Amino acid sequence: MKTLSHLAAGYDEQAKANDALAEEILARVESYPAEIRESLRSRAGWLMAEAAGLRAKAAELRGFEWRSLN
Repeated sequence: MKTLSHLAAGYDEQAKANDALAEEILARVESYPAEIRESLRSRAGWLMAEAAGLRAKAAELRGFEWRSLN
């Protein structure tokens, strides 16, 4: 069975991957036609928001674990 800290680490890893993908999308957005750029920016924004949510969930899990140990 995974501990809360292992689950939190998984959330952090997914957040890191989401951020990397968003950065890659934004770095290349200008190479696409104008009609596609807004969609790509929106997707990158969604990935960054999802990453922030995952990090918040990871922090919450670590808080639960910390409180249960004390």
